[in-house]
Amino acid sequence: MSWSVPWACQGELSMGDRQLLQRLRVAMEANAAAYRRAVQTSAPGDCWDYLVLTAANEKQAQGYRQELALRHREVGPTGAFFPAIQKSLVVPDPPGKRAGSGGATLGVMRALAAEFALGRQDLCRARILLIHSGGASQRLPAYSPLGKIFAPLPLLRPDGQISTLFDHLYITLAGLPERLGPGMLVVAGDVFLLLDHRHVSAPGDGVTALTMRVEAEMGLGHGVFVTDSRHRIRRTLQKVSVQEMKQRGATDAHGRVLIDTGLLFFDPASTAVLAELAACPAQPSRRPGQGLHETCPGPIDLYEDMTAALASATDRASYLGKEARKKPEARSQNPQARGRKGDATGYWPLVTGCCSMRRRLWNALHGIPFRVMELEGQFLHLGTTRQFRDAMVGQNPSPAAELFQHNVLTHSAWPLADGRRIYHSVLLARDGKTGTIGPGAVVEHSILAGEASIGAGSVVSQVLAVNRPVRLGNNLLLFQVPVRDATREGTKARRHGGTKGGTRQEQLPTACRHLPTVYVHVICGVHDDFKGRYGDGQCVYLNRDIDEFLARHGISPRELWADVPGDQRTLWTARLFVGTRDRDAAGTIAWMGDSACASPRQLAAWRKAPRWSMAMLLEQADPVALIEHREVVSAYLQTSALLDAIAGGLDRPAESYIGHYTTPAAYAACLDLLANWSGAAGDEAQSALRRARAAWAAVTLLQRPDHPDPATARRQVEDLMSSAFAHIAQASEVAHASIEIDRGGAARLRPGLAVEAASPVRLDLCGGWSDTPPYCYERGGHVVNVAIDLDGVAPVRAAVKTIREPKLVLHSHDLGKQVVLTRLAPQERHVQVHDPFALHKVALRMAGLLPEEGQDLAAHLRRLGAGLSISTECRVPKGSGLGTSSILGATLLGALQALAGRPATPQQLIEQTLLLEQRLSTGGGWQDQVGGIVGGVKSTTTAPGLPQRPNVEALDLTDEQYAAIEQRLVVYYSGQQRLARDILRRVMGSWLAREPSVVLLLEELKKSAAALRSALLKSQWTIAARQIGRYWQIKKELFSGSTTPTIDVLLLELREDYLAAGLAGAGGGGFAYFFCRDARQAARLRARLVEVSSRPGSMGTLYEARINRRGLVVTTRTA
Repeated sequence: MSWSVPWACQGELSMGDRQLLQRLRVAMEANAAAYRRAVQTSAPGDCWDYLVLTAANEKQAQGYRQELALRHREVGPTGAFFPAIQKSLVVPDPPGKRAGSGGATLGVMRALAAEFALGRQDLCRARILLIHSGGASQRLPAYSPLGKIFAPLPLLRPDGQISTLFDHLYITLAGLPERLGPGMLVVAGDVFLLLDHRHVSAPGDGVTALTMRVEAEMGLGHGVFVTDSRHRIRRTLQKVSVQEMKQRGATDAHGRVLIDTGLLFFDPASTAVLAELAACPAQPSRRPGQGLHETCPGPIDLYEDMTAALASATDRASYLGKEARKKPEARSQNPQARGRKGDATGYWPLVTGCCSMRRRLWNALHGIPFRVMELEGQFLHLGTTRQFRDAMVGQNPSPAAELFQHNVLTHSAWPLADGRRIYHSVLLARDGKTGTIGPGAVVEHSILAGEASIGAGSVVSQVLAVNRPVRLGNNLLLFQVPVRDATREGTKARRHGGTKGGTRQEQLPTACRHLPTVYVHVICGVHDDFKGRYGDGQCVYLNRDIDEFLARHGISPRELWADVPGDQRTLWTARLFVGTRDRDAAGTIAWMGDSACASPRQLAAWRKAPRWSMAMLLEQADPVALIEHREVVSAYLQTSALLDAIAGGLDRPAESYIGHYTTPAAYAACLDLLANWSGAAGDEAQSALRRARAAWAAVTLLQRPDHPDPATARRQVEDLMSSAFAHIAQASEVAHASIEIDRGGAARLRPGLAVEAASPVRLDLCGGWSDTPPYCYERGGHVVNVAIDLDGVAPVRAAVKTIREPKLVLHSHDLGKQVVLTRLAPQERHVQVHDPFALHKVALRMAGLLPEEGQDLAAHLRRLGAGLSISTECRVPKGSGLGTSSILGATLLGALQALAGRPATPQQLIEQTLLLEQRLSTGGGWQDQVGGIVGGVKSTTTAPGLPQRPNVEALDLTDEQYAAIEQRLVVYYSGQQRLARDILRRVMGSWLAREPSVVLLLEELKKSAAALRSALLKSQWTIAARQIGRYWQIKKELFSGSTTPTIDVLLLELREDYLAAGLAGAGGGGFAYFFCRDARQAARLRARLVEVSSRPGSMGTLYEARINRRGLVVTTRTA
């Protein structure tokens, strides 16, 4: 089919249209501001009290309820979409009956009264927004399963989510409750309306139609108003010709008309009339009677019946006349009657009871003031697939359509030229190959990959095609609908698509809700007529007479319409569309849209497969699965944005990118992308750090309290945490490979050689955490700490001696364990975190004293010349917080290297100990080994990058300054143990997650360390105490578990006897230290701590602390 216009934007806008477009954008901003204010204040009078959607049937209503529930959901950084005080309701038409828009309006009044226990006066005082959104949307089939009202648009909501037609309408009207006051605003949900709420004035009494003045041609498919000089509506004309509009006085001097936008406001008095017609009880406690919508056997139309009664020039006799009219169904079945023109009183009741209905409406409504309020704005009808597509790609002349001319929420590896509209979709490369999209095509709510091709003017909606690329011709529509896998036969109505063109809907049995989901692939033409009857030659499929398709593939009409009466055989009821268990199977049915004949194999598969009609899909669509797919697309988009941010080094948390989903499938999609991400381009170490951050982002998602499958999520958390820190260890391993111990050839040992090494422990005075990977790798660190002996002894010791037997003797005084090894089991050749001698073995391997993979231990020791006996000891309680594990590693490494004849410098030991810690997966930083290896008070800094190379500055303090610090320093063991690894994971996990508060606190740590260094050099002890106290406060803010109630009570009890205090290391227990005003205050504090330690149940101990100015000392002797 040739295009009537080229697929490009229809030229430059005129100056007038550009000005109008600018006003529309201003209106959108103003409406969004009013919406945000309504949500934030949630005050009565500023927002709608009740929001009501009508639905064609209960099945559609279920989907609407799901959608509204999502918008009421108060999770995530943006909170709920709706104001907190707003109540929402979905009201379906009664089963087996078409209520009509007027009958549905009365049904809403009754439903509100019943659901929220409201009397008539309560209804009159409320601000009610009623959006009529029922109907099958047969002319826009892609959105039929969930309703046209939730069709997506290439616009963003204020919270950054993709906007639907509903969202746009709601935001546009969000500022009206304050301006209109109490009453009910009725809205048609099938049009795109844009107006500036600030131009709406207070309405007069009665009913007000909010209208816009448009060219008469636009009124051909809509209602228009005939008014008098006082803006009162004399007549309502429905779908009449331009000539008749002129004859009836609807046009102005410029040939324009006031169009019925579908916005009708009923003031409190007229709302009360509607409530009475609906038989709402005066008091909630009273039983309601039968409303007009219940007693009338046919539908009541809001426009043909109700507004006609309101119009002042309507003739009563004509309105209640006896001339018969046909039912809407009969009228649509007669081709000569289609498009019949006339005013709203031009069709007359036929069904018994309709005369009575009109009489009651006339008596109740006629005489109520009915006027227009003319507004500037835009009215865009998106009633068909073609209209929808044309508006999206710039083929609609309306300036409002210009608002759609951009791609939003799109992640694309495909080349995209102008004139294509992609939104809320992901276009992926596969094996380096990408797809193509033709001019004028639309892709929305979809994930496509590989060498797919979307033809010119085609529309792809809600499709997943990753493993099987889709190849779609020109001017076609492809979408997928999830349904429950109910029996293929089902009920008779389900087999042939219901009755009356699918107007009768049935719910799936309750048992079917637990059945597997099947995905139905619908392929049709953009111009198809789903309402045209096959017998009349009006059934158009793939943009041509359906007989062409049937003849081409040798398919008989009976295969599509088995048991369907002839007058109901339409494209809507044709069982054409195949369902599969695998959603990613659209590529297998694309042959249906080809002009070539299908292969025998394809036809056989089509005949064998379960097939659905659109009428069946409307009944059986799974609304939860529809939302699930939308969330999966969001997951791909948002996770891709997060990964881009990680690759770009942006400090934004996952929470700012990834929404709070309601379906496990969306979280699974996030986790799959995060866990399998390669880390983007760059060196291997940096790539590993990026993968660590991605893995931890997955951890934060799984730990959300609103995760839809918390049990499964909890089981995955530990593995992902380990994965994140394994990536950090990998980065460290790669970066520090160049600074591993230079073995200089195999060591030669002789029996009788003994090496002893002793180190002080460290007290971190400020800046701790900034030295910890991966933070220090990415931002650098600054720590001030001091080396101390406890009770006059350097507490950390390692002794290594050579022995004659070719064996390895490992002894830990702290653990009270010893092991003698003559061979290494396969698992011992790798780090075993829970092995009590893991540190010894890793240090031995780093020093080159353990054999390589596959070599025998005893043979290796014989080649070295001696066996080894290693003993380690930390003379402090376990979990002290004094850095003993790192210092012990440095001490042992120093001893082993001296034994091997390769003594290391302090700088080498510091860097090698960081590598040792990473291999042990303890995740510690560099300040511990700095504190033990280098004596005295140090200020140590590093620049960002790998490997870390600490710049250690031993502060140039005088003996008097050292004495002053010692006099003021008090060290006390709290009696509570803690494991640093858990706290390390939590704090560095928060950094990996880029929690904003943690990012700021870690930067503040470094600033505080610099301030402390300056204060110590200047002997400004009060300022130094202030920085030490701030350091403790930051630790607690970084992780509340850094302290305990017992510690808090102790520090509070002693508060008058120190200037600053804190727990050493990561906190959570271990050693506390205090910095006092002077020696006298310190002496008083020591006395009080002795008293505290003597209390029953106390495990605390006061230690004598002296600054160790020598650091690590290694001595070698011959036995």
